[in-house]
Parts: sequence; C-alpha cells; structure tokens
Amino acid sequence: MDKRFTGALSITQAMTYLGDIGRTKIYELIRRGELEVLRIDSKPIIMVEECEEFLARQRNQCND
Repeated sequence: MDKRFTGALSITQAMTYLGDIGRTKIYELIRRGELEVLRIDSKPIIMVEECEEFLARQRNQCND
C-alpha cells in the first residue's frame, strides 16, 4: 500500500513518514529542536516540508 502525505501531519503520521520511528523518539527530536511543531488549537502538527528537511540534514550528516 502506497500512502503519500502532503501538507500537515499528525504526530502519528510524522512517525510513519520518518521511517516508523517511535513516539518517544519523535518527541525527543521535537524537544531538541530538530523538528518544529505547529499547533492547531491544542493539536500538534508537523509540516511535511519540516520532515523532508530533517531527513535531508540526516543524509548530509551521513555523507560528512
């Protein structure tokens, strides 16, 4: 099943987008400032672009 995400992701969707990382890990990345979270009312969301930028930074660190 091929699921494509666009726009804003819930925490659970962002976990899947980033390779099925765990909830603890994603909140650690948020706490460290590696992922920016927006809020709609009290619901945290992460933009797809933010996830893509995070993955690009990770790739660059591996290539250094």
